[in-house]
Formats: sequence, structure tokens, C-alpha cells
Amino acid sequence: MGVLTATTRAVLDTLVLATSEGSLEAKQCTAALGWLYEELAATDNKKFGKYGAHLLADYVAACCDSVSVERRRAVLTPHAAAGLRPGAHALMGACGQHDLEGMFAAAGSTRRLVLVQLKEAFDRDYKYTGKV
Repeated sequence: MGVLTATTRAVLDTLVLATSEGSLEAKQCTAALGWLYEELAATDNKKFGKYGAHLLADYVAACCDSVSVERRRAVLTPHAAAGLRPGAHALMGACGQHDLEGMFAAAGSTRRLVLVQLKEAFDRDYKYTGKV
């Protein structure tokens, strides 16, 4: 699973560095990564466990922090963040209460604000409408 989290982080970094948010590649990357987040959240929690919190933390960091890859700095575009939000909601649903509390405790002010907004949207839009 460590390889999986590193791979999804690399894909997220690549998406962050995509300069044209309307490009076909950026849209395909956003859709594929969102789908991957949802599928990983739907897996058995014994196998997935703590990695969901790491993936969610990567999403939150990409939404609000500058990512430095190959000496270029960028943040996730609002269009890409919105495309990944359903996958982030699925990851939030898969995380345990202990993991979420740890994320809130470790987050700085900007990340905590993104987490609060994500949690409110999760409670409002996703929590009671998941897969049946």
C-alpha cells in the first residue's frame, strides 16, 4: 500500500503542475484520480486502513499549499479540486474518527479551514447518500 500512496501522490502532483485546467489531459487525470480515490475508499478497511487518511491529507495539502516538483510551484486549480471532491468525500467516509481527529489536530490554519469545509460538505452531501 505504501507504493500506492506514493503513486497517487505523484499523480496528484502531476495534476497540480498541469498549467491548463481545461486541457483534455488534466480532465482525464482528474477523473481517473477521483475514480481511484472512490475505489480505494470502497475497499476493505483492514487492507486500506490508515492509508485513506494519508491520501486525504495529500488532497488537502494540494488544495491549499504550494507543491514543489522539479523547482516549479503550483496549487491545485479550483476546477481540479472540484473534480476530485467526490473522491475526497469517499476517503473521508472511509477514514475512522481517530484518523480524522488526528488530521484536524496536525493541520495548520489553512489546511484546517479546507478540512472543515470538506467535512461540512461531506456531512451535507455525501454522508447519507453513499453506495447502497
